[in-house]
Amino acid sequence: MLLTVPVLRKKEAHLERPFTAPFGKVGPIILVIIFLVLIGNWMAIEGGSAKSILQIAASFVILGFPFYFMVEMFYNPKAIVTMNERLSSTVVIFEKIFFPYSIRNQLLKDMGDIRGKVILEFGCSSGVLTKRLAPLVTEKGRIYATDISLSKVEMVQKSTSHFSHVSVHHHPHLDDFKLQLPQKVDGVISVGMLSYMQHPQQMLTSLAQHVKPGGE
Repeated sequence: MLLTVPVLRKKEAHLERPFTAPFGKVGPIILVIIFLVLIGNWMAIEGGSAKSILQIAASFVILGFPFYFMVEMFYNPKAIVTMNERLSSTVVIFEKIFFPYSIRNQLLKDMGDIRGKVILEFGCSSGVLTKRLAPLVTEKGRIYATDISLSKVEMVQKSTSHFSHVSVHHHPHLDDFKLQLPQKVDGVISVGMLSYMQHPQQMLTSLAQHVKPGGE
């Protein structure tokens, strides 16, 4: 915790600090060294009991890592986008588990007849639904697919390159829909994106502004 002070002072050097603590850079480092010396001395005196206590403390720290990453994935847009980029190569494998054919078929059934329709797919992931939607809207329709991961976008662009009426766009924003579409859409479909949205109501309102009257 103490070492975060000099680290943040360096990373966030541009931030205004109304109060500057003395020895802000070297003070925390000196304190950490003192604490380490005290712990080492305590271990030398107490022996096994000290090691047992430290092992218990370390187990709590290790247990805290998953919770930390879980919080990061909920509230840190940068962490969400970064993790999606890093896991983009494995999404094809796990998508069959988390997005099974039964759900895909039900979604397409609920959409009804979409021939000639313009559809916005917000969060296309690996493109499994995009490739199903493309022939259903036919060449008279249009598919605008987006994703927060550039790697996934490139993946879907390759897999749908034979569909001239499908365009795939990188949209890394989680607080608002900022893509300027050339036309209004008949409907928006989104799977698994709500948990990523930092301001769901604002995002949904922005998406609704791109939908034609009577669309959904």
